[in-house]
Formats: sequence, structure tokens, C-alpha cells
Amino acid sequence: MATEIEQEKEARALIAQANAASLATLTADGAPYASLVTIAIDQAGQPILLLSSLSDHTKNLITDPRGSLLIEDAFHLKNPQTGPRVTLQGLIHPSDDESDREVFLLKHPSAQLYAGFDDFRFFKMAVEKAHFVGGFGAARWFDFT
Repeated sequence: MATEIEQEKEARALIAQANAASLATLTADGAPYASLVTIAIDQAGQPILLLSSLSDHTKNLITDPRGSLLIEDAFHLKNPQTGPRVTLQGLIHPSDDESDREVFLLKHPSAQLYAGFDDFRFFKMAVEKAHFVGGFGAARWFDFT
């Protein structure tokens, strides 16, 4: 069984290599809503997203910035429950920081095509905590600072 330090290290490595995640937001009536988004990770481990104002998840975040991202390396496995995944919780707000734009477009160069469209904007998650699952019986929460 991996130590807490090893689990946190594995979680941060999984986050660092991620290019997509499942985004969970709350609708105006409080119902959960999940969608697939592309992400890039800055040097501090904070996710950056490029979202359209026309999408439901963006409308949800404008109303309530609480969100969750599920990053995984498990769905390709015969038994996905045995694979590593991490859930990030925090607040997701629009970002006008040029470095966020650069980090995202470096990871997703094809997004340059629509990054300048009027309805697209960069967002950044301020991660508060993370829940890592490394497989059966290997799960723990940790503060993300």
C-alpha cells in the first residue's frame, strides 16, 4: 500500500499530464451537471479551461463558481475501478491572465482557431482540495495548496 506522500505524488503527476477532464457544475436549480472539457495545468497545478458562454457548464459557473474536475487514467482499463483518478474541488472563475492563455494554447494548439471567438473565454480553477483514488482501498483526501 502506498504511503500518503506517494499517493499525493501520484495524484499530482496524474493532474500534471491531464488534457481532458469531466467537469461537474451545479445548474441554477441546484441539480448536478457533468460534461467533458479540455484542460491545461499551470505550474502551480491549477487547471485552466477554455469555455464557450453558449455551453451549459459555463452558464452554471457564472451563476455558481463551485466546480469539480475528475481526471482519470482508468476508463481504458478492463476494470476501470482499478485505475488511478483524482477529483479536484474548488472555484472556477474567468481569467484574463495572459499566461493562462499561453499555457492552455501550448497544450491545445488547435484551440487557437476558436480561442479568439467572442463567446470563448479562459477560466481557471482555484483548487481547494483533492480526492485521489489509486485503485481498490487506496483513497485519500488532501488539501491542495
